[in-house]
Amino acid sequence: MTIQVDVVGREAASVMAGLHRECFTREESWDTRSFAQLLSSPGVKGWVARDGMDLLGLLLVRFAVDECEVLTLCVHPSARLRGIGRMLMSNFLEISQARQSIIFLEVSIHNKVAQKLYSSLDFKNVGYRPRYYADGSDAIVLSFSEK
Repeated sequence: MTIQVDVVGREAASVMAGLHRECFTREESWDTRSFAQLLSSPGVKGWVARDGMDLLGLLLVRFAVDECEVLTLCVHPSARLRGIGRMLMSNFLEISQARQSIIFLEVSIHNKVAQKLYSSLDFKNVGYRPRYYADGSDAIVLSFSEK
C-alpha cells in the first residue's frame, strides 16, 4: 500500500461526500453540496489520502486569522488503524505550525480511537459540548498549539 496525501478543492466534493457517507451515519454525514460549499469558502482547505485511485481518508479544516478548526476527519472503515488518520493530521499540523495557528476540534466521547490519536499528537482537552452530535452524544473540545 502506497498512500499519497493530496490537497483538494471543490472538484473533490462528490468523492469526499461518498467517503463521508461510508464513515458516518446518515444523520451525521455531509452531502456533496455541503462539501462543495465548504471547499469554496475562504480559509477552508481539504486533503485526501489515496492508495492509487482508492480514497482512504479525508480531512477538512478552516483557517481564520491565528486559529484553525478541524471540521471533519474520517478514514474508510476498511482502512482504519493503519495510520492514515495520523498521516492526514501530521501533514496538516506541519502547515498549521508554519501559520502558528491554534487548532480546535470536537470529538465524540464515544470515539476512543480518535481521542487516542489526538492525545498522541499533543491535543489537550479544553472543553465539553453536551448533546453536540445528532444522536445526542456529547463532544470533547480539544486544542493544539505550538505557542
